[in-house]
Amino acid sequence: MATQSLQKAHDALAAPQASARTLADGLEQPNLKRRPRLSSAAMREFAEILGPRNITDDPAVRAGYSWSLAGGGLPTSQQFMEHWSVAIALPGSTEEVQAVVKACLRHGLKFRAQSTGMAAFSCAMQESVVAIDLRRMDKLVEIDAKNQMAVIEPYVTGAQLQAEAMKVGLTTHIIGAGWTHSPLASATSYGGVGIGGNYTGNNQRNLMAWEWVTPEGELIRAGSAGAGSGWFAGEGPGPGFRGMLRGNCGAGGGLGVFTRIGYKLHPWTGPAQFEHRGVHPQWGIPLSDTMRFYQVVWDDWEGPRDAAYGFMISNAPTYILRMPADHIGWTLHPTNREFYDSLVNGTLPDIARTENRISWTLLVLSETHAEAEWRERTIRAIVEKTRGRFLDVAPEHAEVLARNAVTSCYVPRVFRAGSRQVMTSVGVFDSFKLLPEVVKTGERLMRPYREQRKTINQGVPEGFWMWPSEGRHYWAENIISCDNDSVESGGDGTALVLQITEDHAKHPRGVNAFALGGDLAEMYGKALGLNTWMAKVKNAFDPEDAADGLYPTGKKNIMTRLWPIARPFLFGIPFLLRLAMRLQVKYGK
Repeated sequence: MATQSLQKAHDALAAPQASARTLADGLEQPNLKRRPRLSSAAMREFAEILGPRNITDDPAVRAGYSWSLAGGGLPTSQQFMEHWSVAIALPGSTEEVQAVVKACLRHGLKFRAQSTGMAAFSCAMQESVVAIDLRRMDKLVEIDAKNQMAVIEPYVTGAQLQAEAMKVGLTTHIIGAGWTHSPLASATSYGGVGIGGNYTGNNQRNLMAWEWVTPEGELIRAGSAGAGSGWFAGEGPGPGFRGMLRGNCGAGGGLGVFTRIGYKLHPWTGPAQFEHRGVHPQWGIPLSDTMRFYQVVWDDWEGPRDAAYGFMISNAPTYILRMPADHIGWTLHPTNREFYDSLVNGTLPDIARTENRISWTLLVLSETHAEAEWRERTIRAIVEKTRGRFLDVAPEHAEVLARNAVTSCYVPRVFRAGSRQVMTSVGVFDSFKLLPEVVKTGERLMRPYREQRKTINQGVPEGFWMWPSEGRHYWAENIISCDNDSVESGGDGTALVLQITEDHAKHPRGVNAFALGGDLAEMYGKALGLNTWMAKVKNAFDPEDAADGLYPTGKKNIMTRLWPIARPFLFGIPFLLRLAMRLQVKYGK
């Protein structure tokens, strides 16, 4: 069936005047009978609410909302999500969002909101879902420089907010996914960790007051906004509500739609506007006496662990990041071919060589020359004490990496390498004491896939991105890249993610942060009772399960029912796990 779909898509593309509609029809045709359609009555009501230009059930448009951005590869049915939204709604105000939610309930439909739609997080997870695309709600309502905060709507991006904030001496937290994310979506509904987290915090604490359309269509303003007193505070008298609403990682749309928030900003001592150097995509920003860049390497993982404690206690570096050496190499080369040629010819810069992978990248911002000198002396003392050494970095490379540290534009630079599927081990969020053990575990579990089966990326041994968060703990996730046009590679990538998750469950090494949504909450959240509490919150606010998202409802499906039986076999006999995941990739859904 997938081959037939691919042939239809190929024929559609090869035909004169090929269109998105003909491509979508070719991909969707085998499943037309089983895909639910929007009723004419529902379509009329949505058109009355939004206007006919802002509601559609066109298959070509729906296809665009059903694509897994992590999938890569050719546009076959395997790269589309199992469930397609029945319609796409584009509200322009909170009142229209509320009306759309109520209309969904009247017509027995579910809904799922999205902001910038960066990943498959925003795709429908079940049947009969209306996608609520919030792109028309793009107002940066206010920047309050005195109180270091902003009021924003869903489609304001991190890039927009940062550019405006820098004009008044402030900056914003940019999550690891990069500049184009929605700070509102991150702060209310997802993890919210990012490269600048040592300085700009996590978005679970950058969230202030908020405006919320519940799954039952009720409009609630909470915190100071609920009292009509502005958007500066997320809590009022009594128990805090933000923890229930978003927890550690957010509900991913499963608790309704957030339409406006107050959002914390942070001091910025850099330029009010970036002066870009170089040629796109290799843009950098000029360094100066008060903006300095350092690359530090060690011989073992105990070194960066110990240095991190010194960096956090002293607060000397502003941005602290460890990214794999091969990912630095991708960032510093304009094209994949140029990176590959440098790799095989042995001409990679020192900063991108595997032997220098045990590292921290530091960007240091100061207000004065004296402050910059103090910060440098402090950093050098910490590096010397922990037996590290500084690498020489070409100025043009330091400028590119400095810009990426501030904007988190690393992600589109690194994850551009063709028909790959990019997966993540879902992250450890805990004490720096665990860092060496976490990295060694990643190396141990990845080794058979890299060296023997050669089905995942052949970069550094563990693939970890890491950074400190709020001066207390660290975030780490090992990025796994595989060839999505290969059943063996795609299946093995998924198997490895599950092996890492299982290993963390049996030998806890801190909070396995992203493994707490949907089926994974049922499979791995029981130890702490998280699945039970998440289901209680979900069922209390969404008794009809109308909001499609990541929070579990407590209802069992085939996977969660079979999991206790299958688990010992899958992980006791790794071949069975790889076979099961390869079959899932081959036949899908």
